[in-house]
Amino acid sequence: MNESAPIPTRVIKVGGSLLQCHNLPERLENMLNALPKLRNVIIVGGGELVDTIRGWHEVHGLSEQWSHHASIRLMSETAQLLKEICHGFDFVDRIQDIPPQGNTILDCNYHLARHSGLEPSWKTTSDSIAAEIAKVLDANELWLLKSISPATHSVADWVQNGIVDQHFTQTYDHARPLYLLNLATPDSLPVKGD
Repeated sequence: MNESAPIPTRVIKVGGSLLQCHNLPERLENMLNALPKLRNVIIVGGGELVDTIRGWHEVHGLSEQWSHHASIRLMSETAQLLKEICHGFDFVDRIQDIPPQGNTILDCNYHLARHSGLEPSWKTTSDSIAAEIAKVLDANELWLLKSISPATHSVADWVQNGIVDQHFTQTYDHARPLYLLNLATPDSLPVKGD
């Protein structure tokens, strides 16, 4: 039985901090229009909602496992928020429902609740979640959109400096092209990770 060839895909993680940018839809649209056409699957970070869980974790001594799963549930809300502010993007909550082309926001909660092998701790954030989704989709590229610019191209440095999560190097497929772009700063250029 022949498996069909994977659909050319780019997985894009939109950092939750970017949800504070008043012109996020325009910046995201301009970035997507500047790139070669691929199917874009967008994962949205938790931003300030997840920061609230971090605070509760510190105050109440919540387990990292509970905090991790609560944070993923909140990512469903930030995914819905991006859908509301970026009109014209498709929205799905199951990987098999991603259309073969266009821009689609994926609510990861369904997939992660059933199929994730990610460590349920603060070492795992939406960076590693996006890397896992890129593996599942056999994506051509992985993009991390953030509010920070790395000083080097080294992914190990990104981990050491807290730009990506501590679990990222275990989840990310180093053969897949990786780009980090500070979308909060106009005219930033993507940095290719190595």
